[in-house]
Order: sequence, then C-alpha cells, then structure tokens
Amino acid sequence: MASMDTWIVDIPETNNRKSINYSPKIVNKSLTSKYLKVDVKFEHFVQKVIENKYYGIIKEPIELVEVSSSCGKLRGDRLKFAIPYAGKVFTCTALFNSLCPEIGPDFEFSDKTFLQDPEIQVLEKYVPGFINWDNTDSESLIKVLGQFITYYKQHQIDKLGLINERLEASFTNLREKIDTSDIELILLPDVNNPIEAHIIIRINLNFTKFIDKFTSFNNEVAMLHVVFHGPSWIKGVPQLLLSSKLLDLFNGTYRIQPLTSIKVLGTYILDLKRRLNDKMLSIVKNYMEKKEFVTGLLLVQGKSLIEYDSEDFSFITIMLDHEGFHYLVYFKLTDNYPDEAPIIKLQSIYHLYKNEPIVYPVEGLTYSKKCDSFECVTKTLAHIDVRVAEGFKQLCIRLARSQ
Repeated sequence: MASMDTWIVDIPETNNRKSINYSPKIVNKSLTSKYLKVDVKFEHFVQKVIENKYYGIIKEPIELVEVSSSCGKLRGDRLKFAIPYAGKVFTCTALFNSLCPEIGPDFEFSDKTFLQDPEIQVLEKYVPGFINWDNTDSESLIKVLGQFITYYKQHQIDKLGLINERLEASFTNLREKIDTSDIELILLPDVNNPIEAHIIIRINLNFTKFIDKFTSFNNEVAMLHVVFHGPSWIKGVPQLLLSSKLLDLFNGTYRIQPLTSIKVLGTYILDLKRRLNDKMLSIVKNYMEKKEFVTGLLLVQGKSLIEYDSEDFSFITIMLDHEGFHYLVYFKLTDNYPDEAPIIKLQSIYHLYKNEPIVYPVEGLTYSKKCDSFECVTKTLAHIDVRVAEGFKQLCIRLARSQ
C-alpha cells in the first residue's frame, strides 16, 4: 500500500488554488492532471482508516483509491475506499460535503443490491454510527465502514436460503462449529443472480507450544477459501491459503483432502485445523529433538567439532581418532527424526579412491526413538568406535593400495 504522501490524483489546471483549504498530506491516484487532495476537514477521518493495515480476515489494508470533489475542483470530499472482503474488494464511497463538513457523509457501494432502500430501523440496528454520526470522533469513519461490512456479511447470509437450501444448511453447519467473525461470504456476481459462492474461513492455529525460533509465528494465519458453483451448489472446491512463514514451515506445500460433500464443511474445517496443528507440533518436536541430539554430541565431542547446522540442527560433522587413524563422521538428522535414525557416514581424511573421498555408511546401529538424546549419542559413538572404525580403516587402506 502506498504511503499517505504518495497518493495523488490529477485534475485540470485551475487558478483558484489560494482559496482552497486542503490537506497537504493525504492525496490519491487518478487519471487526469495535477493534484487533488483530501479536504483538510476530513483528513482526520481518512487518517484513521488508512492506519488500519490489517483489516478483515485476510488482514489487508483498506486503500483510498479515488478522491473527487462535489463543490470545488480542489476540495476532495468524495472518498472511495477499497475494502478487502472474502478474498475480493468491496468498494465504499464516503460522500462528504466540504460546504457542510459537520454533517455526516452519505455512502455508495460497489454492490448495488446492498442497502438499496433501507429502513431507518435497519440502519439504527446495524449501522448506528451512520445514524448517530459524531463529527468530533476521528474514528467515526472507520467505525461506520466496519459496521457496513458486518451488515454486508449478514446481507450475503440472508440470501443463501433463497439460492439453495443445501448451501444454506452447509453454512449453518459451519457457523455452529466456527465463530462467525472468522468467516466471510460473498455471492458473485451479486446476491440476486449468483453463480458462485466464495467462503473464506480463518483457521486459528495453536502456537502455545512454539518456542525458540518459532516464537515469531504467533501472529501467522491460515485460511481456507471454498468456492461453490451454481446451479447445483453441491460440491465445494477448497484451497488452503498460508502465510509465507507457514508455507516455509511446511517446506513450501501442504496437501489438503478434497471436500467430498457440502454437508460436512464445518466438520472438514475442524479436521483440517487439527491436522495443521498436529503438523506444526510435529515440526517443532522434530526441531527440538534434533537440537538436543546436536547439543548432546557437542557436549561429548565438542573438541572434535568440524561444523554443524546452528539454525535447523539438521547436520553435524566431527572428527574422531581410532588408534591414530583420523576420520570424519557426518550425522544427518531428517525431518522425520527421531522416528527415523540419524544417517551416519564416515570419511577418511587420508585416503582417496579414484580421486574421490572414501565415504562409508554406518549400518547395524541399534536405535530406539524412545532413548533420550544423550543416551543415543553415547551409544552411537560407542558403536562406531567398537564395531565400525577398525573395519573402515582397513577398507580405506585396501582401496588406496588397490589403485
């Protein structure tokens, strides 16, 4: 999103600049010539709106996309905002009047089916900030925009039953299992003649057990975007939306199961949430187990250290000595550790075979994931020293002599 100082809109040249009272900061993009700025009388309202950088389920900013004037070419009192909603953009234009700034604005919406001829009782119930506009409160505009979006969601929900009973039943099932504040719904192209229903569901994940390098994940979110297609509305197509950090955590991908029935959307979400939490906890557990193994090896053989992965603890290399024969020991810890044993390879620092280092995999290691890391380290080193090192030494000598 552009900063406040970069929003500009071009308008034709005029000689009346000195008589106009406008904000030097809030300006906006358009298609004509020179600059149109938000009237200073409304700057404090706009400031609070554009400060809100994390709006709606998807946590994207509201953007000021157009400024126009109703009563003076350099007085911007028509302010169009693009509001993120259900993966789409809902535009709302606040119609202020620079000649009567104390009067609250009227509003226009991109969806012409919304609030066509509202009754005063409806507005009092759902948009009280519009009826009781407070010109002294700088947050009046952002409050009203939020109330409009909340009612816009209800407007979409109210139309579901008229479109398809199964779709309405599925959404009701979803609301029984997921808080409505974590759901956004939109019917496209409009609620009167829709051919698609888009549902965005925020999946609140459990980060309470995240420690060490994972503490920065506490504000990350996952969402499910489900699209139902008319006229049958039977089968939904789900798409999992992950933040960049979560995507990296899952190594760039996470497969989800197909949504087999419209009736099970609520159950599907709960199952997906459980799977994601389990996956995250297994990743954290894997990291901590690898860290404990590497730490244990450093405690026992710290003076023999060559290198190790200090970020993910996925590998460590040490150098050991067997009766004057020095060799490297490579430990690789996979993403499935401790369910899978460490991958261990030996390499002579003296010998080559066909101009390549002699590398030997360690096999036959008795391994149990139930052992603690220190016990695993000591048993592994003992196994290498007693059962493997001498044989590896003799192998290196034979291979070197055979060339």
